[in-house]
Amino acid sequence: MEHVVQQQTMVRGAVAGDAEAIVGVAQSVLLPNLSTTSRGFLRNRYTREVYEKKLGSSPYCLVAEEGGEAIGFLIAYESQLLVPENEVEKEIVRKHSGFVYICQAAVRPEHTEKGVGTRLYERLLKETGGKPLMCVISSRPRNKPSERFHEKMGFKKLGEVTEKDGTKWWVYKKE
Repeated sequence: MEHVVQQQTMVRGAVAGDAEAIVGVAQSVLLPNLSTTSRGFLRNRYTREVYEKKLGSSPYCLVAEEGGEAIGFLIAYESQLLVPENEVEKEIVRKHSGFVYICQAAVRPEHTEKGVGTRLYERLLKETGGKPLMCVISSRPRNKPSERFHEKMGFKKLGEVTEKDGTKWWVYKKE
């Protein structure tokens, strides 16, 4: 009789030394690297140095690990600490305040649909004391898995914002 040992997923605060592992997770779901968008994706390609900077500038950086390996991450900022990187984030900061902005969240494709993303978001909610959360989701190409996940987590779609280059994003908020 063979025993299957199921590894437990641990969510913890990220540290600068996690940047390389986060790059690996992000690259596994980066849009140009995927043959399908059926499991969700990231559009922004960041370097290890950018992740190190992000990890050092926000208290809301989380890593999900299984067996000591990073399988997911989440990076978020208080609205007053958010330095907008694009037109969409500028628009959000202009129209809203007192929220936590989820900059990026990702789970390796082989670990999706296993509650890893939910655990990351639940930890964020606990750490932020229930402050409203906001994020943007690609609407062209459409990231339906991310839309479904955020709606399941209680986020509501506020509208669509288009950047100067034509990139379109849905803006979501959870009160």
